[in-house]
Amino acid sequence: MKVFFRACISLVFRRLFFACGEVPEDEPTTPPNTAVVARPSRASGQRFLFASNPYMDAVYRINLDNMDVDEVRVGNKPRDIAVSPDGNTVAVVNEENGSISVIDTVSLANRGVRVGYRPRDVVFSPDGTLLATANYDESSVSVIDLADLTQWKVSVGGGPTSLSFDTESRYLAVANYSTDDFEVIDLETKQTLLGWLRAVLHLWADDPYTTTTVFCWPLFWPFCWYAVDTHVDGLWDLLDRPQVISFGVAGTPSERMLVLGTRVDPFDEIDSTTEFSVLAMTWPEGMTFGEFAQAVEDYVEDEIDDDDTADDDTVDIGDDLAVYGQFVATAINPGAFVWNRTGTALYTINFGKDDAISVSTVCRLSLNEDGVMKEEGRAAVGLHPVALAISDDDTLVATANKDENTVTIVRADGWSTKTVTTEARPFALAFNGSGTKLIVVHETPLMPVSVVDVASGSSKVVIDSLSMSRWMD
Repeated sequence: MKVFFRACISLVFRRLFFACGEVPEDEPTTPPNTAVVARPSRASGQRFLFASNPYMDAVYRINLDNMDVDEVRVGNKPRDIAVSPDGNTVAVVNEENGSISVIDTVSLANRGVRVGYRPRDVVFSPDGTLLATANYDESSVSVIDLADLTQWKVSVGGGPTSLSFDTESRYLAVANYSTDDFEVIDLETKQTLLGWLRAVLHLWADDPYTTTTVFCWPLFWPFCWYAVDTHVDGLWDLLDRPQVISFGVAGTPSERMLVLGTRVDPFDEIDSTTEFSVLAMTWPEGMTFGEFAQAVEDYVEDEIDDDDTADDDTVDIGDDLAVYGQFVATAINPGAFVWNRTGTALYTINFGKDDAISVSTVCRLSLNEDGVMKEEGRAAVGLHPVALAISDDDTLVATANKDENTVTIVRADGWSTKTVTTEARPFALAFNGSGTKLIVVHETPLMPVSVVDVASGSSKVVIDSLSMSRWMD
């Protein structure tokens, strides 16, 4: 009731004072991850680009060395796709018939499994034993054992849209878009950690959000009440439509991090291209996430569940369990996260409103030696960026700008950009091993493939149609 009441207040306020502004859509802006690069451990030296075709209910394997193409028939309207850590398996979500196709990257053998309604996002556990997908219209998550494709489900908040396994494959983080929160699933007990998020906010070491009474109209007391939330509720309010979530990379400076991207409300976007739209949390040094999660559970039982301290912002938590948290000032509406291989930087693509106030961008968020995240670079890109690729040496970043029929190539060292016009509706990207070529797949019924020469910026169609497997002369 409280969440509903606040939503009504926010909507009325925007309508009264910013009637010309946009009203938030009720769908996430995250694009489906429709292509991945696989380096199968069973086929050393080979690199394949797998791309899904929602028009033909197929997935294509493109050999990045010789551009040979193979096709695999899958379920209805394949979208999100992921690759296993060893590169030997890819999984694709078939949105319309609620299933997942699990494909061997070498033999192309295909197994299918039914999941929930309107699945989106699919992720492999770091140990390669589990697969998970978010059932958006069912408010649940399906977890699949890859050995025999048996599965179990757990109910979560409304509109789960993004998933990430922790580095030990013990926990699964879920971003719930519709209920403005995220949850953590214990994969051993097969249950969510109750009260976990609110406990973490209680443990927040810094206070990036100071709540004060901005105004108080006698006839509109709810506005006054809304403005004087407690510290915890204030932090909760900043979790506005979370739509992308990611743990850090094992064995790197980011391994003790959980990062969340929120779709900042247009009410907060006025005359600004920067908002606190990325939440980064770091748990204490020397703790794995599993140990931290257990400590938080103990804290919930000892403190948060006690009625006398549940709403007390002065609970003494000590330094052992304090969470270092920060809202990173970066471009609005992060739609995708990609870590570099060394786990020292997180790249995001951000959806602006395509006007003079806010533009679409690609950003690099770097970690310093103390684990503090800050924006290191930003570049404007074209309309509706839907894919992000990073070269193997982390010097080049590229976006596919689907509504502009261009790709933008950014040099990460100096943030110089090069925009190249391509065929219609580019939606999937991959650099070759040396970073000299960018392979681009286009989202049209024929699905042509073009190659961009990074140095010259020239683009050439090399495959006329993946759908018909015809070669261009």
